[in-house]
Amino acid sequence: MTRGKLSFILFALIVIPFAVRFQMFLGLRQQIPLAQFARINLGGSSGPGRATLESNMGFTSQALGTRAAIDWFRGNVPLWNYYEGTGVPLAGEMQSAALFLPFILCLKSLYGQIYFHISLQILAGVCTFFFLRKIRLGVAAAFCGAVFFELNGTFAWMANAAYNPIAFLPMALLGLELAIESAQREARGGWLLLCASAAWSVYAGFPEVAFLDALLVIFYFFARASQLPSAVLRRLFVKLGICTLVTLLLIAPLVGQFADFLSFSYSDGRSNAGSACIDPGIGVVALIVPYIYGPIGALDFSYWGATAGYTGFSMLVLALAGVGWQWRNRIVQCFAVWAVICLLKIYGEPLTTHILLKVPFLDQIVLVRWLMPSLEFSFVVLSATALHELTARPRASLWAPVAIAIATVFTSLWLAEAHGVFASGGSFYFTYAALNILFVGLFSLVCLSAWTMGRHSTWVISLMGVLEAVLLFNAPILSAPRNYAFDTEGLAFLKNNLGFQRFYTLGPILPNYGSAFDAAELNYDDMPVNKFLVRYFKENLDPFMDATNTKPNWHRGRNPRSNEIIRKRFPAFGMAGVKYIVTDPGEELGYLMHQVYRSGAMRIYELPKFTPYFDGPGCEVHAISRDKAEVRCVQPTAIVRLESFTPNWKAFINGAPAEVSMYNGLFQSVEVPAGTSMLTFKYECPYGRWTVPMFWLGILAFVAVGAGELWKKRAGAGSKQPGA
Repeated sequence: MTRGKLSFILFALIVIPFAVRFQMFLGLRQQIPLAQFARINLGGSSGPGRATLESNMGFTSQALGTRAAIDWFRGNVPLWNYYEGTGVPLAGEMQSAALFLPFILCLKSLYGQIYFHISLQILAGVCTFFFLRKIRLGVAAAFCGAVFFELNGTFAWMANAAYNPIAFLPMALLGLELAIESAQREARGGWLLLCASAAWSVYAGFPEVAFLDALLVIFYFFARASQLPSAVLRRLFVKLGICTLVTLLLIAPLVGQFADFLSFSYSDGRSNAGSACIDPGIGVVALIVPYIYGPIGALDFSYWGATAGYTGFSMLVLALAGVGWQWRNRIVQCFAVWAVICLLKIYGEPLTTHILLKVPFLDQIVLVRWLMPSLEFSFVVLSATALHELTARPRASLWAPVAIAIATVFTSLWLAEAHGVFASGGSFYFTYAALNILFVGLFSLVCLSAWTMGRHSTWVISLMGVLEAVLLFNAPILSAPRNYAFDTEGLAFLKNNLGFQRFYTLGPILPNYGSAFDAAELNYDDMPVNKFLVRYFKENLDPFMDATNTKPNWHRGRNPRSNEIIRKRFPAFGMAGVKYIVTDPGEELGYLMHQVYRSGAMRIYELPKFTPYFDGPGCEVHAISRDKAEVRCVQPTAIVRLESFTPNWKAFINGAPAEVSMYNGLFQSVEVPAGTSMLTFKYECPYGRWTVPMFWLGILAFVAVGAGELWKKRAGAGSKQPGA
């Protein structure tokens, strides 16, 4: 492959993720979660259905990711979030991807999530291309496979933290191939890309997808190992051992913080999450023809909450062809078997489910959703293999895979109709379904006519496959908001007037979004969550709240509404440091508290009394920052700080260490002497005494090996020059 052709391919893989979002870049749509989930809108409208399957695209990925990016730009490592609940570990929470450098820096702007996602798509496409080339597929087949994965169903439908690790699956497989190649050449190193992909996959913030992708990489390793001589295997095992050790060193700080948070987190009893499945009677047809039920969420039934993506019709046909034509290829066998395992588990085959749930940790992962990225990648490899074979045998018959695919579509469509899916609540958009079925017919016709096209058949089929990937990816954007304006004045009011206090929402500025605007918000929507915060909320504030989600009226059933609770218990919210209550424009609380702001999006009320962030009876307290206060007391006194207690918070009085105790089951308390004291607090990285040096040791090893490989490569290039 010439340098010019490679440059064109890389340029195309960079441009495509931008091009498919042309509606957003032209201002026709706004697919930023702020417009969809924050509830600070002034006017605007949206298309049918929803633009994404996951609201956590906003509540965790955007809101908490933006918080982390802001901290980085201010020169702070984002270990703790002062602005969610009563304070929570930010990096240890994982889904914020707080330490996911450099990608997380895109989220400094609330409009930056689109570039965050595009950067990961480009990485996924480029790594897929080079991996497919490494397994000896042609340039055209590898490029089409790269586009398929760059626009895969999970990227199209899911935009929460599960999105983040997906790009590192092809990177890891490419890294493994490079390590194998290095072992075959008896060269040193060769494992750096595999190490980087593993570390990034963990820092990406969604360990469930990272773990399942790692299982596929291990499965692929055994498939490749069966083809290697014993001497090569021994060298490869040494490389992988070193790679594993360096990876563990690199991820040590994040693992330590996550483990520490889990030690005091609330458990919601999801230990059997792995057993969930999709009824094949409604799920199979939507895997192949994704919009047969209309746009996301238009029909109101359980499928949308259980899935995480799709494959599409063209990839099914090509994958079947690839398996049929290259079944003896060990790589094809590997991805075909993995795809079958995923499909059997997703659709609830009992024996497969029973075996998989015996694997450690899999019973706690929602496999029905998070197996989807590796299933999609398996289909990509098999489809690219078919396109490669078509190049070599342009008159090959596609009758069998087309017949199987069409039979699958219409049989599953008949089953869906028998289940009464199309009579579900919500709206059915016939146009979406009709266009999807129309493409099934057109692609089938092209494949059945391929033998008459000769050498052009591969190009026509490839273009049709890419066209389907683009159209399927673009469809949710039609449901995105448009012409939305935001009540930025209300946000500015909170930021400028809260000081170190908090607000609590009954509607606008939904949970976690205060974190993105430097406005401390008592509401939270997260997992994991501090069990002491859950207990305090239920015992003192709202006994009917959902433990992991304090959205207004979330899962209330027939229990009192959130605004009823506020009317009865507003003094208790003041004792938790709440200064303002934010409500919908029509909510009237003026007879209980003073209205200080009103707009078309929200009202803000100030509580008549609230406990200061730093407080001590008989003391004059001047709060300098959230971590520092000047205290003047006439006698020894306990100063209370309304921040969540964890053993990792350290206190200092005039520079001397002081003991931090838990106050009222949640907050912090420090005994200060009589007189004037400077009280400071510092949050220490959990297990940082060991994990931080481990991280820097891993960085040193990585850089040293990388520098050695680069020097050797340059030295080798120099020795090949004439006269050298």
